[in-house]
Order: sequence, then C-alpha cells, then structure tokens
Amino acid sequence: MSIMSKLFCRDDIGIDLGAANMRVWISGEGLVLEEPSAVALDISHEEVKEQGQQNSEHSGKPREHRVLAIGEKAGEMLGKTPGCLVVIRPMKGGVVCDYDITKKMLCYCLAHEKVKKARKGRLRRPRAVIAIPFGITEVEKRALEDAAHSAGVGDVFLIEAPMAAAIGAGLSVSEPKGCMIVDIGAFATNTAVISLAGIVHSNVLRVGGDEMNNAIVAYLRKKYNLLTGEREAEDIKIKIGTACTPDKELDYEIKGIDATEGRKLVVTINSKEIREEALAGLIGQLEDTLRGFITRIEPELAADLVDNGIVLTGGAAQLSGLDKRLADATGLPVRVADDPTHATIEGVGVVLNELDYLSKHAKK
Repeated sequence: MSIMSKLFCRDDIGIDLGAANMRVWISGEGLVLEEPSAVALDISHEEVKEQGQQNSEHSGKPREHRVLAIGEKAGEMLGKTPGCLVVIRPMKGGVVCDYDITKKMLCYCLAHEKVKKARKGRLRRPRAVIAIPFGITEVEKRALEDAAHSAGVGDVFLIEAPMAAAIGAGLSVSEPKGCMIVDIGAFATNTAVISLAGIVHSNVLRVGGDEMNNAIVAYLRKKYNLLTGEREAEDIKIKIGTACTPDKELDYEIKGIDATEGRKLVVTINSKEIREEALAGLIGQLEDTLRGFITRIEPELAADLVDNGIVLTGGAAQLSGLDKRLADATGLPVRVADDPTHATIEGVGVVLNELDYLSKHAKK
C-alpha cells in the first residue's frame, strides 16, 4: 500500500465499553486494546466549566472532577485510593452512567498508542461499531453517538451487546429460528432470545461477576471475621468457585486481617462452602430468572431452544459447572461459548466486515 493510500484509507473500528473492560477491534488487525473500564478522578480538585462568567466562587456553576487516569492505570488504583481520589466505572449496571466520562474513555481508546499503531488511515475519521447495553433510550443512544463524534469518530453504528455476543459466539442470528444468549457480565446478566437478526425477548438481572465477588467478601467477613478485598475474592471464585458439586472439593488458604483485633489471620476454606453458602443465593437467582424467562417465550421459539439450547457468554460464565447447573434447572442444553470473555467484541468485529452494506442501507 502506498503512503497516500495509507493516509487516505478509512479505518473501521469496533469498540466494546464493557462494565469491567473496554476493548477495541480494528478491521484487519483484530483485538488491539483491552484495559479496565475504569477512570480515576481527583475529587479534591474541582474544575469549573466555563459559562462566560468571571467570578466562579459562588456562581453555582456545574463542576467536574479532574481525570487522573483511564484504563489500565486507573484499574491498578481500584481499592487503593485515598479520600481525595475515586475510581469509577462509567458503564456500571449495564447503562452509561456518565456521558462526559464515557466521552473521555472513547477519546482514550482512539488516542491509545496501540490503536494508533494499528490504524492505517490518518487523515480520514474512522467509522465505528459500538456495542451498547440493550434497552437504552433513543436519547441515550444519541448522546453516545455524539460522544463518539466528539472523540473523533465519523460514521457511528450501534449494536446491542447481547446481539454482538450472540454473533461472536457463532449463533445463526439471521435465521428464522430462535437462539438464546445469556451474557453474564461484571454487573448484570443479559438474557435474550434472537430470531431473524432481531431481539425478540430480553431480560436484565442485576447479578454478575462483581456481585459474586462481593458475596464472597461478605461471607468471609461474617463467618471468619476476615477482611479481604474484591481481587482476592475474584481469585477465590476462579480457583475454587463452583456451581455444581465437583468430583473433588478444593481447599484454598487466605491471608488477611482480623476485622476485630486487626492482626494477621490465615484461614482455609473449601469449594463446598463457597458454592453452598457464599454463592448459593446468586446462583439461585440466575436459575429462577431463566426459568421464568423461558415460560414467557412463544411455543415456536421455545421449541427451537430444545434443539439449539442456551449459550453462555461473559466473564462470569466461566464459573466452573455453571453450564451444567443451568441445564439441570431449565431442562435445556447449555454450553459456554468458546471464548466467553471476548464474545461481544468478536461479534463487533464480524459486524465491521459488513459496514459498507450497513452504511448504504442507513442512507436510504
């Protein structure tokens, strides 16, 4: 490719601003960026937005906190910040909580050295496909599009995250038969039945991987008086967390602080107590929600699910034995996607290949 061609060619970029991680996919290159969806703010230093007034001391102007770090550097600060700093996740709860911060995250993604290195074009604004939470309003969609334009994106195409996850998991979403995706993310579980390239039924349950971590932290505090953090709880969930009884129960040693005496405390826990005490309530909620969801599906679509089953995506879908537990609860085949953590961004990558068609169709 000539120098001029490189300068004037158009880049197609896929972005997944997930609750836990933000990811960027570039057509022809694949996944080029994956960092925590975290922003560190200095709340002791408030910058006043300009509104054409000289005196801002008592003017009642809206204020915004100064951004210190985004992505990986902000993620390293989680749980370690002093009172003057705070680390937030703008996509918490499956919705865009702060559009100003979201715009800064989009700018960060586009300006990241890894993204700039992978991009071919330099003088034309890139086209972008952005995965969005299902069910957000038209006003929220326009706000997100405006944020993307402000961050330097040209044409913007939005795709619901459950649809992108289904495409990334290899489901035949365009055929006239039902397929079901259960995307268990950091803060929420999105369930959707898809047919003819559209979401027919959907449901959001505010249970995800972080809620499981919090349940483990609370359990250890209640039973052992042990203070531990979310990162340690995440390790426990990964190493000995199970949804079904394994062939052999596993033990795990935890070092922490006694909540009462403030001294070092070492305890050994096993997978049975994490499954039957710490996580039992949350897994039960997943089971009940799925059963109730399936009863509301039309008989024709429900019949398709008997053959096609349910596909699990999202980081928390990797909890050992969860697929078998949900299969027993629903009576349907359940499997975990080949790469559940990256299913959404991989689906966005597939959609990037159809942007020329989408662009022409959108202009008609």
